[in-house]
Amino acid sequence: MFGPDSTLPTRNPDVVFKELDTGAVLLSTVEEVYYGVNQIGARIWALLPPVTSTFGELCNILTSEHPDADPEQVRRDAQRFLDDIVANRLVSHDLPGSADGQTRTSDG
Repeated sequence: MFGPDSTLPTRNPDVVFKELDTGAVLLSTVEEVYYGVNQIGARIWALLPPVTSTFGELCNILTSEHPDADPEQVRRDAQRFLDDIVANRLVSHDLPGSADGQTRTSDG
């Protein structure tokens, strides 16, 4: 779960991103995961670090770019998307305080 001050995950370097007219596709060359995203998903991918660093910052940008959208719905949709790409190991999330320096997902 991402709160406003939560650090965003970073793009996995083993993932190929290809932008399309209708969104984008992500392909993990290691996990062999093919993941299609709409234009908002592609925008979230583009806003991952180093462009933004926190979940709140990302949501503020999305809300400003889509002023007709309900900000709470933007947060829920961004949360769902981030949970999905974390679960599919398309991004990595170094949790603060990890003494062993290993990369972990939000569920482990």
